[in-house]
This record gives sequence, C-alpha cells and structure tokens, in this order.
Amino acid sequence: MDATRSTDLMDSPFREHFDTNYIPSDAEIERIRAHLVPHEGELTRLESLIHVLIAQRDQIRDYIKPHRALISHPRRMPREIVEEIFHHCVPIRHNAVMRSAEAPLLLGRICSSWRSITFSTPRLWASLHIPTNFIGHSGERKAALVDWLERSAQLPLSLSVICFWDDFPELNPLLQVSTRWHSLDIYISRSKNLLQLAAVDAPMLRNLQIIFPHGFETPQDAPQVLSSNLIRRMKSGRVTIVASELNALVPKEPFAWDHLTDLSLKGQYSHIFLESGTAYKLLKGCPHLMSLKVHIRCSVGDHKLLLLPALESLIIADSSPTDALQSFFKQLIMPALTRFHLTIHYSSPASALPPAFFERLAERSPLISDLDIDVFDSMRNSIVPTLQLFPRLAILKLAARYVHCSDAEQHLLEPNAAKLLAFLAPDTSGRSPCSELKSVIVESHSVDTDVLVDFLQKQLDCGTNLRRFELHSRTVLPHILPDIKFAADRGLVVALKYKPVDKGPKSTPWEGIQR
Repeated sequence: MDATRSTDLMDSPFREHFDTNYIPSDAEIERIRAHLVPHEGELTRLESLIHVLIAQRDQIRDYIKPHRALISHPRRMPREIVEEIFHHCVPIRHNAVMRSAEAPLLLGRICSSWRSITFSTPRLWASLHIPTNFIGHSGERKAALVDWLERSAQLPLSLSVICFWDDFPELNPLLQVSTRWHSLDIYISRSKNLLQLAAVDAPMLRNLQIIFPHGFETPQDAPQVLSSNLIRRMKSGRVTIVASELNALVPKEPFAWDHLTDLSLKGQYSHIFLESGTAYKLLKGCPHLMSLKVHIRCSVGDHKLLLLPALESLIIADSSPTDALQSFFKQLIMPALTRFHLTIHYSSPASALPPAFFERLAERSPLISDLDIDVFDSMRNSIVPTLQLFPRLAILKLAARYVHCSDAEQHLLEPNAAKLLAFLAPDTSGRSPCSELKSVIVESHSVDTDVLVDFLQKQLDCGTNLRRFELHSRTVLPHILPDIKFAADRGLVVALKYKPVDKGPKSTPWEGIQR
C-alpha cells in the first residue's frame, strides 16, 4: 500500500499526542488537515465501491430469493403438518382474541395457501375471548364473530366473555351455539342477564366460571343460579362462582342438589366469605359433591354430624379464630377425602391449631394423600408429630405465617423447618414416619445448612419415596449456598428459594414530604 494511504496509527507523525490532552498549535492544525487529505479521498473511494457492491449484492439476492421460495420446505410440507404447526400457534394460556396480529387471524394474512388452510381448520377457531363492548360497536366485528363460530364447525368451544351492563344481546351468536360450549368464563353485570344465561342448555359444558360483581336485584333469585338448567346439565363439570355475595347463593330452606360435583365459591373481594352455617347447608344439600373450594368464616355452632361420603377434595381459606374453625370441622366426617388444603388468615400466636384437630382429621379421613397447611405456625408442636397419622400422605406443603413483632421476640415466632426435617428424616433403622411421602414443600424462616443436607442425605441413603423437596426460605440469599448437587445426581429434585420477609416501610426523615 502507498505510504500516503497507510492507516496504521503507528505511522502517523502525530502518534505521540494520541490519547492525551495535548492541544495542537495553529500551524500543527494545518499540518494535520493536510495529512488527512489523501486518507479522506481514499475513504470516499472505498465508500463508493462499497455502495456499488451492495447494489450488486441486493440484485443477486433478489434474484435468488423467489427461486429458493419455490423449493422451500414449507411449500412441500403435508397439509396435516401445517395444521399441527398452526394449532401450536394458537394461545394456550388464554382464549384466542379477535386481533389480526395474533393467531389464528394472523396465519390467514401470510399467503393464499395459508389462508385457505387456516380458514378450513376448525380447531384453530375453537376458542375465543369476547369483550362485548369491543364487538357491539361495530357491525363488521359482529359479522366476524359469526364467521369465527362458523369456522369452528361442530367442535367444542372454549369461551371467555366480558359482558357489560346492556350488552347481553350481543351474545346472541354465542347462545345459538350453546350446545357446543365446553368451557365458559364469563363476567356479567346484571342479575337478570345472569338468570338468562343460567337458563341456557349447554350439555357439553365441563368448566364454568361466572364472575358476578354486583348483587341480585331480586334477592330470592340468587339460589336459582346453582340449581339452574345450565349447571344441572353439566354432568360432573367444574363450577366456579365469583360474587359479591356468596351466602345468598345457598337456599335457606332444605334442598337437594344432586348435580353438583366440583364447586368453587370465591368472594369478589377478600372480605367476602361463606358463613360456616351456610357452608354446612351447602355440604348437606350436595350429597355427590366431590370437590369444594371456598373462603369461609366460622362461628361456633351446634349441628349434627354430617357424613360426606363423596367428598375427595376440600380447599378452605378461613378468617376466623381457630376455636370456631375446630367447631365447624368437628361436625364433618369425610371418609373419602384425599386432598385437604387449609389456609388461616387469622394470624396470631393464639391461632395455632392444637394436635387434636389433626388427630381427628386423620381418624375421620385416613385416605388423605395431599396435605397443604398454611397457618400461623405449622412447624411447631401442633402439626408435625401428627403427620405420621396420615398413612397415605404423599404430598406435603407446610407454610407458617410471618407475624410482625419486636426484634427481641422475633426468634420466638419465626417459623423454622428444622424440627419438621428432623421429624421426617428416617431413623437409624431406615424407617420413615411418612413412608409414602413423595413431595415436600416447606416455607420457613431459615434452616441450618447442616440440617438440610443431613435430611437430604438420609432420604437418599435409606431409599425413601421422596422425589421432590422445595424450601422457600424467608431470608436473604446466603453468601454460600448449600451444596445439594449430590441430591440431584441421585434423582432427588431439590429447589431452594430465598425471599426476605417484607416488614413494611421504614420510618425516614422524609415522612410526609412529597418527593
């Protein structure tokens, strides 16, 4: 290369001043400018050459592209494979939305071939989310809704609907295909519209969730929801009702609802719950109920023992003192129960459940295999020793609620899983108190590393059935994490999660000043 065109910085006569704070004189500035002239000319020449080469490259690429498209794999894929790929493009966490930038509508906008496949594949159109205020203000969208339902042919439909005050007539296209409803999640504002919906015949419906945030205009209409034609025809489906008033859904007079098998009742807000007396009536009136999930508030009552021969799953959240909770459960006999989850929101040291509660539960429900307890203190004397009374226990989750207190008292109240792990560990002869246990999830304040490693080592050495262990520790991430790789190498899945307790905002000198 010509010396004048050298771009090696070491060849520059000014190299000794590079990367310094040196300020050149006027004469030196002129010399620098003169020195750059040939280099700037060479740069211009190269940029022109690059421009020509880029144009040539683009021309050749544009020539190749359509030829490659002719022999591309997608053109030669069998239709069945394309349909399967398209099916995996449809969302699974929610129903499909009527938006051109998302599947399935997006798939029909690529080319005529894909459009033909998309529009003639019914399963791509078997789910839909419908906000009525989006549909109702456009004639084109109303027509698109009808077209969408027609493209689904005769397949079962999964639908989610947001129906506002006066938009119920917009659902007429859906009502006309009610015999194909398989899953329906609907938010509905007016009680009269809710009753209209409840009268629909949907024999294929297997999963129903109704969110009704407002009260009934006529209170006596409320019990008609759970006894409606819509729910009676579901045939062992799952029913979830989210409402601002739960107790009104259960008749005050004796009733018999043979159709309910899987029921979940949720309050629209956290302070809404089912009174224990109403819950007793509900359980008594639903002899075939196999699963119930509900937030209740217990009060001490005097009811007869209630046998629930079909109940297999009971998930309870309670907001009452434990003496009232115990009074409620004393009335229940659940011999078929296999899953029992209990969360107590009434957090205080006095809210700890006594051993007698779990002893009675184990005696009346000996088939429990899935136990999830989230109370004030699930790590101390009340629960841990009673675990061995559940002979089929396979899944165990224990969480203890954090209670705000002074730092001096904190060590007395912080839940610690050390005692639980010591109890569950096999003894010297290799026997475990819960021999069927396969999964353990523990939420604790902290656990000594040696205790944790010893527990895992004993489980592996004795060949127990434990296959998964999770520890959710309410503490900061330690500088040195426990070495648990040995457990993973031998097939035991171990997950450690650290999350410090949020003790609320600290007081600062900026209190009351907007920043």
